[in-house]
Amino acid sequence: MSDLASSSRFFTHDEAQAKLGRIVRTRVPGRRIPQGTEGRVGYARRQGDGYALGIQWRLTPVPLVFTILPRPPFLGLRRTPAVDWVCKDQYERYLFEDLTGKDQCHDHI
Repeated sequence: MSDLASSSRFFTHDEAQAKLGRIVRTRVPGRRIPQGTEGRVGYARRQGDGYALGIQWRLTPVPLVFTILPRPPFLGLRRTPAVDWVCKDQYERYLFEDLTGKDQCHDHI
């Protein structure tokens, strides 16, 4: 992948660090996230030559997911926050930063 394509697709280390803790909202509805849903940039993960960001959504109620149990019935349900991973072009196209959000603390997770 060329440097130009990589730089437009993923965040640099500094860009990813600067986004941590930011509050974002969706511009458009997704398959499981309604338009306008609030989320928090909680994670940055190395992806090729750059970084993708993990958005933890604030959904009510928190979604149920299947989980593996150590003994019968071996399958259960638990509530876990929804997290979506986005690259830079998805972040810029589908999300906007909520500058009125209260979590602008820039925690480094």
